[in-house]
Amino acid sequence: MKHIVALTGISAISASGEDTRLHNSSVNHNLSYDEGLDAWVGKLPKGIQSKIERIREESRNYQALDPSVLYAMYVSRNAVAQAGWTSGSKFGINIGSSRGA
Repeated sequence: MKHIVALTGISAISASGEDTRLHNSSVNHNLSYDEGLDAWVGKLPKGIQSKIERIREESRNYQALDPSVLYAMYVSRNAVAQAGWTSGSKFGINIGSSRGA
């Protein structure tokens, strides 16, 4: 039987798996207006963006990767750490998208 042993994700609302709106009742939303796009957007927190860029810098092979691939790598690494898996562990990572991608 298979069990879920780790659950993590990133979004403009939460990068830690916790809904930040619950901890900051003075904020009605996490959107910001992007002048360049002339639109309201939800952006990843700057701290998470920095961590994603550090992954990109780990290898020349990562330089051309789409950001969504780097997001999946970041979240997968967090799941591995959360579950306590090691290099000898047998495990699988299931990645989903709210966009259905």
